[in-house]
Amino acid sequence: MNSLGGVVVPMRDKTPLLKNWPRLRSQDCTNDWLLTQFNRGNENIGIVLGEPSSGLISIDFDAEEPLAEFLALNPMAVGTLRTKAVRGCNLWFRIKGEYPPLTILKKEDRIFAEWRSTGGLTVIAGIHPSGEHYISNNKSPLKINFNELKWPLGVEWKHPTPPNSSEPLNTTSLNSEYLNPCNTESLHNKPLDCYSHKTDSINLSSASAIADNIQGRNKSLDNFQKTHPSLFSLYEKLIEPKFKAMPHQRNAFLMQAVPYLYRVVGDELNMELVGLFHDANRGLFNDSKAQHMKEARAMLKGVADSYRKELNQGEQVVYLALKPPQREAFRICRDLALRKDENSPDGRFFMSCNELASRLGKHPPQAHRLLGEFMSVGLLGLITKGQKRKPGMRAMATEFEWKLA
Repeated sequence: MNSLGGVVVPMRDKTPLLKNWPRLRSQDCTNDWLLTQFNRGNENIGIVLGEPSSGLISIDFDAEEPLAEFLALNPMAVGTLRTKAVRGCNLWFRIKGEYPPLTILKKEDRIFAEWRSTGGLTVIAGIHPSGEHYISNNKSPLKINFNELKWPLGVEWKHPTPPNSSEPLNTTSLNSEYLNPCNTESLHNKPLDCYSHKTDSINLSSASAIADNIQGRNKSLDNFQKTHPSLFSLYEKLIEPKFKAMPHQRNAFLMQAVPYLYRVVGDELNMELVGLFHDANRGLFNDSKAQHMKEARAMLKGVADSYRKELNQGEQVVYLALKPPQREAFRICRDLALRKDENSPDGRFFMSCNELASRLGKHPPQAHRLLGEFMSVGLLGLITKGQKRKPGMRAMATEFEWKLA
């Protein structure tokens, strides 16, 4: 990959493993340096784009229709480097002269493509979170000027805000201010002149989109609360405090949420909760729920394979002897037992039959039977028996001891 003349960084899925990756330059990527960074053999390879890599950029298409539109206007792009994993592809170019920074291209209020340039990076080799390998047509990036590229009518350029922001701003046309930016002097003398001509339309458009997202989210959650009250309670308890929906961060949510939920709920509820997250925030995501769930199921399989490897030898022996419903309860109990809790010593945890039942999507008697089975085989020890709520006395969950701690 270094033959591209680009800055390469090790990636875990789509996350760079080096915090200083934006400051790397091609002269940093010596053979010795590469050997020290890619020393485990299981990293994905990312390319830092734009200025650090001497004008190397990629255009990311998530769907076939915009890609076909672009290729129809730019037939020479058929001969450039193309990489892909699950859907769409990245087309790679080396741009001579000036070009825009990292930018989102929109058409009719939908994302057309992403111009990945200075400030961004693209995975070029490795394994996608879905399990698919990144593939390439093994061509070299075409060297062109930016103005040689043609764009369909209606395509607008939407410059993103700095990292960690939740809302991209400043929708502009191809004749945007990156070519003729307001200089510092004019900003001091006339602070409103550069932007006042479009402020009203931008604010109205942004406000309308935000209002639609809020209304859609509230409607989805209200409907779900009425039809699935117990699952909605889990969503409020496990998802709402820990995960916040962000534009273009759907995949990042899956990478964090699926492994977390694997340890705290049953597999079926894991998928239902990540599906509800998509329903509640679909205005922020480009991918369909079908694609979202396909990737979630593929990730769940990968998490299941890796979970067993993190168990110690004794836990592995017990875990493999259990049946699937028992394994789900095993993971929940183990997760609680290993958490640092000032109210309970290491290896001890509180659990009611109702709580376990809600996390497994089963009835309380079934959860009671599972806990009884764990105690009968010596996996759990009873410390303090719980009590139901009575007049003048609050309910208390049973305290257990995890015998494999």
